Amino acid sequence: MVVCERFDVIFGISGADNPVLRFEILTDLPAGTLVIYSVRRTYRDSHGGDCAWVGKSDKIAIAEGGKCHGRIEINESDAIAAGHFRQIDSGSSAPRISGLVSDTLELSFVVGARQRLREFGRKNSEFAGTLVANRGGINVLEVSHEIMLPMKSSLQPTSESGMRDD
Repeated sequence: MVVCERFDVIFGISGADNPVLRFEILTDLPAGTLVIYSVRRTYRDSHGGDCAWVGKSDKIAIAEGGKCHGRIEINESDAIAAGHFRQIDSGSSAPRISGLVSDTLELSFVVGARQRLREFGRKNSEFAGTLVANRGGINVLEVSHEIMLPMKSSLQPTSESGMRDD
């Protein structure tokens, strides 16, 4: 049985032109636990619906002592999202965005079902704690933080042409 009562994220941003977000996770989860992190923003499509601008995502493992850390180059993450947007938008003759991508960056962490450690049980059936929720029959932990960090203007799509070329 794995019980999680602590999952703290400490983060900081450095660099103005090329911002880098560094984070450290402090938790009571066992060493070897896999954590998936992702960075996203939102935008409105041409019909007014909210859409995800999904940038970098990766997985990291908790080390001995319940710690792990990572770094995310924000412009690189936004460029990844811009590439996804171009792929989606390329099949349409009309742009699919009605405004700018949000300046709010969401950094999410998920301890999901594909854990290498047997203590979690099948589909995380042995994963519990105040931070753990059942989603579709699988016990998961989800933690998100919002950070105000304007997007580099050259990565912003435009409603006239889909994406800027500068």
